Amino acid sequence: MMRSIWRKWAIVAAIGVAISASVGAENLVQNPGFESWTSGEPDNWSNDSGITVEQCNVADSVHGGSYSARITLTTQEQRNADFYSDEFAVTAGTTYEISAWIFDNDPAGKGRLAVWWYDASHNFIDSDYLKYSSNSSEWQQVVDTVTAPDNAAYAKFDIRFYDVSSNWDGDALFYVDDVEFSPLSTNQPPTISNIQQSPSNPTSSDVVTVTADITDPDNDLATDSLFYSTNGGTTYSQLYHLSVSGNTYTYEIPALPDGTTVEYFIMAKDNDGNRVTSDTFSYTVQDIYPPVINEIMYNPSDPPFTYSDEWVEIYNPNDEPYDVSNWVLTDYESDFTIPENTLIPAFGFLVIARDTNSIRGCAEYQDDLGSDNDILLGNAGFQLSNDGDEVVLQDNSGNTIDSVKYDDSSPWPTSPDGDGPSLELKDPSLDNNDGNNWAASSETYGTPGEPNSAYNDNNCTNNYDFEIWTAEGPEGWTVEDGATATEETNIRRRGAKSAKLENTTAGKGLIQRFEVQQNLSYDLRVWVYPSGSADNIRVFMIFTDGVGTVIDSIGPLTVTEADKWQLIRRRGSIPAATQMYLKIRGYNTSKGVSGYVDDVYFRSSGATSMNENELLPAHYTLRIRWFAYTDRIQFIVPTDSPVELEVYSVDGRKIRIIRGKWRLTLVTTNMKSGIYFALAKSNGRTVGKVKFIVVH
Repeated sequence: MMRSIWRKWAIVAAIGVAISASVGAENLVQNPGFESWTSGEPDNWSNDSGITVEQCNVADSVHGGSYSARITLTTQEQRNADFYSDEFAVTAGTTYEISAWIFDNDPAGKGRLAVWWYDASHNFIDSDYLKYSSNSSEWQQVVDTVTAPDNAAYAKFDIRFYDVSSNWDGDALFYVDDVEFSPLSTNQPPTISNIQQSPSNPTSSDVVTVTADITDPDNDLATDSLFYSTNGGTTYSQLYHLSVSGNTYTYEIPALPDGTTVEYFIMAKDNDGNRVTSDTFSYTVQDIYPPVINEIMYNPSDPPFTYSDEWVEIYNPNDEPYDVSNWVLTDYESDFTIPENTLIPAFGFLVIARDTNSIRGCAEYQDDLGSDNDILLGNAGFQLSNDGDEVVLQDNSGNTIDSVKYDDSSPWPTSPDGDGPSLELKDPSLDNNDGNNWAASSETYGTPGEPNSAYNDNNCTNNYDFEIWTAEGPEGWTVEDGATATEETNIRRRGAKSAKLENTTAGKGLIQRFEVQQNLSYDLRVWVYPSGSADNIRVFMIFTDGVGTVIDSIGPLTVTEADKWQLIRRRGSIPAATQMYLKIRGYNTSKGVSGYVDDVYFRSSGATSMNENELLPAHYTLRIRWFAYTDRIQFIVPTDSPVELEVYSVDGRKIRIIRGKWRLTLVTTNMKSGIYFALAKSNGRTVGKVKFIVVH
């Protein structure tokens, strides 16, 4: 939810200027976002000769819209460093709120809000100097209020820049964007409540209707919209209401493909510029597929088995349990009625056997039949023909849900005929009445209660079932410091082993890295068994550009219950990334055991699992002086070619670029204490990467 809120406010900020213009909010400054320029100068703005003003369209240096104003201080004379708007009309005695977004990441300077007042004849009468900006690596909104003098008729918005370096060297850099000069509103903002969604669990054929009650105490509501994004993306689509009944507004989100995750919120604004947004809501489009007859043992090997060992396996292709209470499996000679309260688990199996005691007597089946992900039922009365027969699954109203009419001749596989292997469907999505879509099991006794041996699920996860272990831990996985992963043979979902995750540090666990291709769909499934609390096991997907820059992140993904196996699933599209880090982390440091993990599945076209080979770090030296103004970190990059050093915060945001040769120095005085990453590039290739710590 926190990640959704951050993205929501980002989109609100991005669309704020457009909405203000559309509803006629009383921002008295012309060209407040510096979107309009003529001959390199911002329209409706002027500046003293002690500063230079340039158009900027670099994303990190623009707060809203496409442009900002890049201000360079070049003077040592303070009176010659003002950036001011054209005159605009004001009302004497009125209180105004003024603000500007300023990026002030230069310790040598600061900006200050000011207002110049003029009378009806445009004569200067007074000025007010207000709040300053402060050094920060983030955009900051400097806000203050001011009251127009009794004889004021016009005003100019002014931002004055100051050199605060110890030797007054007249050199500092700022960015300014989205200024506002508006009457201080006394009106109350709108309210948004009672948000309802229908249907609550939509399929790919459903248009989702969202209703909300929107009221404004002053009856001056200007605009309302619903914004939605898909699959964790940061691009939002805007929808206007379709109808209004009283205070209830109705919106419709279009039908979207199966597996799409949707996040949405509603925003409303009144004519006084008061803007409110609702909480963020989400849903996943999920088509429901009927169970599938997936495997048939119609002619067990004799000896040691007889027709009593026949069975039929039914597969649930959904990520939710499927209720098959009172359904019937029949071969039209005998019927088996499935008992009340029978739910096939998500992606699980129901095995209906002629003789449950006989099938349990086979050592090959004992580990899996009747576990958390499959159900064994019997004793069924059917006796399947070795020459061909029909198996039919009917719901509790007698409707045929699935049927298979198999044969012992081509195109049906002939090896089960007297040889013992079962018939296995190659893929549950295929037509199971086409013999070409079936194969003889490679397992002597078939695979009841587990994926078919003939099924290639394109899982690109290395050691997905944690069956292979080395001295360092599960093969193919990186175990983070602060966590321990060990073999577990008792609490396991399927197979012989799972991974037990223990923690001394919260938020540490297992990592596997994948190469991915952007814009392609993905399907992630992770079976977890949290210990003590449902959120003691959390799953994250971190998408990067291959050199450490985070493109997008998804998570934490958690389950709802503790001390039982449950499935975490996420489907979506790969963003503009080349690598994906799958992180399965534990958070139970009090008891040590965070939980268990098994059967990890990640599928995406072109995706491959990678070994964790970090770039070798560049040679570097660190010198950090606590509380000293001259805090420095020095990076030595042994190359005679020009070097660009990119500095990233721990969440993947690029915060600095330093250019030079051989020895590069980073000033840390305005950086928060914490962990950072530096990436050195030369001639288009990475020549070094290192993690470092800043402490103040």
